[in-house]
Amino acid sequence: LLTQGLRTLPKVQQRAIWLRYIKELSYREIEWEMQAPLGSVKIWLYRGRHQLKRALEKQEVGNWAG
Repeated sequence: LLTQGLRTLPKVQQRAIWLRYIKELSYREIEWEMQAPLGSVKIWLYRGRHQLKRALEKQEVGNWAG
């Protein structure tokens, strides 16, 4: 279910989410790993979390419906 939700995200958000929550890297470590400004990392994580939440809610509703 989580993997399906992750696939709905843009690649950059997928990677940021993966590094933060699976690899447990800090924001600064993600900044270095992705060679991106810290502000971009924070935006990718923020947007990724919200899009992932919506995707999972849709899947959950779909599973209950049918």
